[in-house]
Amino acid sequence: MKPIKTFAIGSSVFFSGMPGYSPKDIDELNITDTFPFKMNSIHVKGLHGKDVFFFRNMSKSGFVQDARESKLPMVVGKFIVPEFASYIGLTIDELRDMGDMFDKLDEAHSYEKTVYDAYIENDGFYLNDEQRKKAYNKYKETR
Repeated sequence: MKPIKTFAIGSSVFFSGMPGYSPKDIDELNITDTFPFKMNSIHVKGLHGKDVFFFRNMSKSGFVQDARESKLPMVVGKFIVPEFASYIGLTIDELRDMGDMFDKLDEAHSYEKTVYDAYIENDGFYLNDEQRKKAYNKYKETR
């Protein structure tokens, strides 16, 4: 089970370098060449100081279906990571169709809904400075 592709995910993708930002951990997503488990992903907490999410190598529709079937709303956060979205070929229209999943995020992850809303407003996977500050303020408010 070796990583095909590794992505930084979580708050550090959006807020690294922001004044006062100090993440409690580093989140990482690894897509692996083989996956010997029945489920599509496993989470290993504390691996070399990181929270690592290992995923089966799936198609875009596989990742979306897996997120829709998950009982954990926060799994939708990977889709707002521009590098991951680009890797699976996710379009802004497909992200727009996931709005219902972002509406279910808990308070601690509500900054991701702010990022999602900005992407929809921008019609692209990017934040302007004002949108990044708004998302960061939401992050600080809920942590």
